[in-house]
Amino acid sequence: MILQTIKCPNCNAEINADINNKKQVFCTYCGTAIYIDEGKNEFTYTHRIERYIHKRYTDDAKIASVIKEDRENARKQRLKLISMFGSLALIILCFLGLVLLINTETKKENEAIQAGLISAGNSSDWIDKDYHAAVAHFESAGFNNIELVDLDDSNLKFWINEKVATISIEGKNNFNKQDYFSPDSTVYITYH
Repeated sequence: MILQTIKCPNCNAEINADINNKKQVFCTYCGTAIYIDEGKNEFTYTHRIERYIHKRYTDDAKIASVIKEDRENARKQRLKLISMFGSLALIILCFLGLVLLINTETKKENEAIQAGLISAGNSSDWIDKDYHAAVAHFESAGFNNIELVDLDDSNLKFWINEKVATISIEGKNNFNKQDYFSPDSTVYITYH
């Protein structure tokens, strides 16, 4: 048994090695393989060999990468679920709002009918229409007091002869079907 002290060419650590009939020795500090040539009494080495600890760190990095990917996928799933539930909640709120609006309009209409009020429709529907049709509409809706006002300007513009210029009920020119009036309200229809 020949013991010899060798300096590691990689990390410069002292290695006490039995070099009798051996072709290589490993540095216990850095894992470098040192090759022994007995005839020339020379030592050569290769750079670090793969050690268990290096493999463990590599495996840990792979595991960390998998864990990171799993966390990212879980985060994406959570965001997808939150988005889906948010959309569902928005649809439900819109539906409930629509139901509430319909119920409010129905309630308003029922209260108006019970109070004996009537709807005249939209005022804009009758502008530039034949005034005879407008009179028939308001009479059929239940209005009792319809006043016609002839603007007497048809000689200036013959193409607007007998067309409605304005309609007002109780002084209101812009009304819609949600507005309710007493059947005794005066309806003023001005025409060309």
